[in-house]
Amino acid sequence: MIDREYSLPAGVAGQAIRLTLSPAELSDLADQCESLAADRQRWGLARVLQVMGIESPGGAGGEQGASRQGMWISLLADSGAYESAAFALLPGDCEYCASRDDAGLHSATVVLAGGHSASSQGAGSVSMAVCAALLRALAHQRSATPHLA
Repeated sequence: MIDREYSLPAGVAGQAIRLTLSPAELSDLADQCESLAADRQRWGLARVLQVMGIESPGGAGGEQGASRQGMWISLLADSGAYESAAFALLPGDCEYCASRDDAGLHSATVVLAGGHSASSQGAGSVSMAVCAALLRALAHQRSATPHLA
């Protein structure tokens, strides 16, 4: 298990994130998010928040263990605003695109500063499509940056 702390160029959710998963594990979690049914979005977001070290307000760290932005994202997810929570995870300086096809399946592309990008497709919800693309982009970034992998 890898335990490295680093910041994305603007930081996910405006903060340094602490990833404990290898690039392969991040990709596996992205696959899980992408395959979740829409009624399992909360589970997927909770796992992504956990992986990124963003505590929920009621979590073990309480208010002291989470940034304001992290708490806001958790509150959005807890209130069912899954899409807003997923988009709030994206660094402010990244590029992204999300879409829905005629079968109702969602896709997303995330391009992190520095050009590390990834996509998702066929997700059951836009929130999980965005999370899957972000996790894959982070995996690509970590793979391409030896001191992070």
